[in-house]
Amino acid sequence: MAPTPIDTPADTGGPARGRPAGGRGFRLTASTPVHVAWAHLRDRGEPAAVVFRAGRPVGVVTEAALERARAAGQGDLPVGMVLDHVTVPVDRLAGERETVRRFIRAASDWLMRRPLA
Repeated sequence: MAPTPIDTPADTGGPARGRPAGGRGFRLTASTPVHVAWAHLRDRGEPAAVVFRAGRPVGVVTEAALERARAAGQGDLPVGMVLDHVTVPVDRLAGERETVRRFIRAASDWLMRRPLA
């Protein structure tokens, strides 16, 4: 089986890397196809995985969300479009306004990237 591209230049800002599904060091990115992510979670018996973009965690996707997308014929969608949870980078020393700004930025980013219902 040929390596599956996991990190793409759009995600990493650098050359693409490929790793076989289920291989050691496998990392889901926002551009990983749903069917690849689903197979990875299923093979490893994991209920969910952290999703990365540009080396930073951007969310969590569950096997259930991936299965729903596959059942709807959306197995080629990027995982970033079916996230269950969006991550928000926080700084425990940041003030309330900065913290709220970060939550708004994360929500806006997710809204701009999700598929239309």
